[in-house]
Amino acid sequence: MAQTTNGKSAPPVLTNAEIAALLDETAGLLEAQEANPYRVQAYRNGAQTLRNLARPAADLLESEGIEGLERLPAIGRSLARAIEQIVDTGRLTLLERLRGQRVGVIVCGTNIDIDSYARAVSAAEPVIA
Repeated sequence: MAQTTNGKSAPPVLTNAEIAALLDETAGLLEAQEANPYRVQAYRNGAQTLRNLARPAADLLESEGIEGLERLPAIGRSLARAIEQIVDTGRLTLLERLRGQRVGVIVCGTNIDIDSYARAVSAAEPVIA
């Protein structure tokens, strides 16, 4: 990672394809949670716009600001802000929140996350009756 003037590490410079992949992942997780289908499609359309963009989104943001992103097809204010956050930090808060919301299962009256359940089942000794 590059160093900034204050000595902190700068976020990695992501390609349009990498930013688009984050937007696609966000769309997939929103869809899994049965979010508004128009919102899901907005993230997918925005991802496709970035894949088709000839210049890096980071360059566009630097030269034209958030307004430059909003002038792109399928990029509204909210999506432009999401792209700005990814460019500035290398992360998307919404995506991190969605990744953290695990599907739970009920086992013997106890709600546990699916990953813990899978680990418990795979570690269990087989029962032979």
